[in-house]
Amino acid sequence: MIKRQTLRILLAILFVVGTPLTMLAGKNIVLKTQEEYYLASISPNGEWACGMYIDYSDNTFGFRWNLITDKVELLSTIDHSEAWGISNEGVVAGNATMSIGDRAPQTVPAYYKDGKWHMLEMPEGNISEGIAYAITP
Repeated sequence: MIKRQTLRILLAILFVVGTPLTMLAGKNIVLKTQEEYYLASISPNGEWACGMYIDYSDNTFGFRWNLITDKVELLSTIDHSEAWGISNEGVVAGNATMSIGDRAPQTVPAYYKDGKWHMLEMPEGNISEGIAYAITP
C-alpha cells in the first residue's frame, strides 16, 4: 500500500511540474486515464505517454499510450515492468523483470521497443538492479 501511495504522489508531482511546459507551448492538455493507470511521462512531441498499471494484487505493469490513436498497450502481463520515460518514436525507458543466464529473475533497467523489453548494459561491479528513468527524444 505504501508503494502505491508513493507512486501516486510522485506521479502527481510529475504532472504538476510538467503542466506549465504544455501551457508554454500554447496547448492545455487534459489526460484522463482508466482507473489504476498512473501516468509517468509524455513524449516531447506530445504523441506518446507512458506509466504504470497497478492491478488489485499490487502487481505493476508498464504501459504505452498513443495519444493520437488513443491506443493503450500493456508492455507486459506476466512479469513486473515499469515505464518511466518515452521518446518521440514511442520507445519506453524503465525496468523489467528478466532472467539473465542461469540466475533468478531480477529487475533490470531496460527499454521497450519492437514489442519486447531489452536490457540495458550494466556498469561493471556489484550493481545488479536498476531503473532507466529517461530517454532522449
